[in-house]
Amino acid sequence: MQRDIIEMNWKEFEKSALDLANQIIQSNIKLSNIWGNPRGGLPLAVRLSHLLSIPLIVNWKDEHNDNTLIVDDVVDTGNTLEPYNEPCIWRIAVLYYNPKASFQPTFFSLKKPDNSWIIFPWEQGGVVGNLYISRTEISW
Repeated sequence: MQRDIIEMNWKEFEKSALDLANQIIQSNIKLSNIWGNPRGGLPLAVRLSHLLSIPLIVNWKDEHNDNTLIVDDVVDTGNTLEPYNEPCIWRIAVLYYNPKASFQPTFFSLKKPDNSWIIFPWEQGGVVGNLYISRTEISW
């Protein structure tokens, strides 16, 4: 099955991060810290930490509490963040949300089309073995 590729650039990332920060501020939810799911959630967690002046934590096991904001890049099926989806305990913020996922995050910036694959700015290009792959060479 062919997937539609969505390439988010840094400008779009910043716009979405600002959108999420505004949603969080307007919610009046008091947050004590932010934790980003390693890899995909960490870039957004760092940015939100700066925008909201809320500490970033790196050790989930020892540092989270009921006021921790959990951050990831996307809720697609919902499987990755499902363990954290406990109502009235933690809040979840993501860049993209697939409405067909098993749950809706507290905050999201964009809706993800079901049959799409998102390439985030920190994933674009890269080295595979000794071969550099540009984002235009990626095919599914």
